[in-house]
Amino acid sequence: MRYAVYSHRLGRLAAEGEGTLVCFDYRQNRKAPVPEKLRARIAELQAGGS
Repeated sequence: MRYAVYSHRLGRLAAEGEGTLVCFDYRQNRKAPVPEKLRARIAELQAGGS
C-alpha cells in the first residue's frame, strides 16, 4: 500500500511511503486473512473515495 500525508498547516505534502498490510491472529500466532470489509474500504480509498 502506498500512502501520502498532507499537512493542512503547511499546505503541502509532508510525507510519502509504502507498506504491507498484514492482519495477525494473536491467539493462533499466525497471519490471518484481511477481513472483506477492510479490504473493500482500502480499495475504495485507493480509488479516491473518502
